[in-house]
Amino acid sequence: MTTAINHADPAVDDVPLESLTDEELAFLGGPGVHVVTPYFDERGMSAGTPDLEPLVRTAYRGLLARGIVDPPATDDRPTGPLGDDPAALDLQIRSDVATTVTLRTASSFVVVARTTERAQDFWYAHLNHDVVLIEEVSGDGIHRFALSHTARLAERLIAATIHPDAADGEGDSFVLPVEAAADPTPPVELLERLGAAFVRADLVVRAVGDTSPEVLGLYSGPAGCWLVSSGRPGAGRDIVARPLPAEELRTIVAQQIAPVVEQHLALACQVPA
Repeated sequence: MTTAINHADPAVDDVPLESLTDEELAFLGGPGVHVVTPYFDERGMSAGTPDLEPLVRTAYRGLLARGIVDPPATDDRPTGPLGDDPAALDLQIRSDVATTVTLRTASSFVVVARTTERAQDFWYAHLNHDVVLIEEVSGDGIHRFALSHTARLAERLIAATIHPDAADGEGDSFVLPVEAAADPTPPVELLERLGAAFVRADLVVRAVGDTSPEVLGLYSGPAGCWLVSSGRPGAGRDIVARPLPAEELRTIVAQQIAPVVEQHLALACQVPA
């Protein structure tokens, strides 16, 4: 099976890809990817530990049964906690899944830790020139993938981080000092306002070479929109929580990713067709 996206047409719909589990990705991709693994974390496991081996071996059998990988040409079988490199086992990985594994190792990516009324999950965008791989990770360690166009990333990110019925925020801003001597407890009024948000998202945009990206807290819903920011880690700036019109919050999200989007679209123009 081959899955493709029309690179030349940003208006094309997103292309859904195969969903995979923590265990399956551990076998296919190995350790080192920056994405969370909720199923492993809940059980106190981590990549490379022996207690992970039974889960990954079972995942390997599931991948075979679903036709995602073909059996090795020899009698070799996965060995070690994460199994050997699939290439070393002479495995054939289905093309759409092989593409997913490759694209999610991008060095530029967007991370969203998101809490809604119903669940907590994670949303990622892996930028690869004019193609972006979107990855949504549920609390049970299911990773759902789709291919989109980098030019549409702002639209996708706004939909992922801001409630569709978000109203304009009202009230005064709050400044939370970072000095060690200051009381770190936010005012009750601020906690109530932020707690009324239907969608709460921490947004990080990681560009190539950026070792200390800024973290933005986005709070939105029918009760209003708030932005919580403190600049880059280690900057020593106070944390500021301020109410914003919903449209301004959407604009800030788009501006946050604009530089990395422009960088990757420019790179795409330099790649021979």
